[in-house]
Amino acid sequence: MGFFSVKKFFAISLIALTLTGCATKQISEPKNQITTKAIIVPHHLLVENYLTDFYKQISEKNPNVEKIILISPNHFNYGNRYIQSTTSLTDKDGTKINIDKNEIAKISQTGVISIEPIYFEKEHGIMNELIFTNKYFKNAKIIPIRIKNGTSKDRLDMVLNELSKIVTPNTLIIVSADFTHYTDEKIALKNDERFLKYFENLSKTKEINFNEIKKLATTENAKTADENAENYPVALDSPESLYLGLKLLQTENALTFTFFKRTSSASLLGLTNPLDNTSHIFGEF
Repeated sequence: MGFFSVKKFFAISLIALTLTGCATKQISEPKNQITTKAIIVPHHLLVENYLTDFYKQISEKNPNVEKIILISPNHFNYGNRYIQSTTSLTDKDGTKINIDKNEIAKISQTGVISIEPIYFEKEHGIMNELIFTNKYFKNAKIIPIRIKNGTSKDRLDMVLNELSKIVTPNTLIIVSADFTHYTDEKIALKNDERFLKYFENLSKTKEINFNEIKKLATTENAKTADENAENYPVALDSPESLYLGLKLLQTENALTFTFFKRTSSASLLGLTNPLDNTSHIFGEF
């Protein structure tokens, strides 16, 4: 074989190896990454039809969701610790939920989350979302988290540190939250517009301040009969849940908000008693 023939042989061999390597890489690449990193959805089943539409839309855009971190208020203050999860959960129809037991067990060993299954099935902030995740993300493993009102920023940041380690390219974060309670529709609209403006500005500011969220979560003229009403954030039922969800998104550099819908009990049903009003914001990041 002549000198030029040898050069040609090695050149062809090199190209073949490169192409083979590319083919191997393509075969071993993971599934397409999801583009929706988080959603904010109400747990008020008055808007079940809108929830169905929204979850369906999100699932069609993101068919490869493998893990869901579902963050909810602890509405009834069940359990001992501020931030809780469970490794066993049964749906209303008796179906076992596909809980990510291993991840929850590992996080609980750090002490930042307590495994407290007691009355988890009564937490509608969790259970009402599972109606839709079970239908539209059947193969996803769920990490349910419920957070008591009044949980400190330090506790939330410790959980954030552990959760950020397990967020994958195909993890969907769900913040289960109802917004303004116990006010007339005029005030509820003003509260919700503040939140929407805040969400839309996050891609520019990239700042998530717990005190700012708590301030946004307060409202004027609340009509609740709760004796602790002055401390109750009735423009959002869980600033703690929202803060944790948004901080997780910040670590993923995914703070661009897309608005889907805003509704309320008053606007949908024509209610006039402020005590009966609850507002809902749907959106994705």
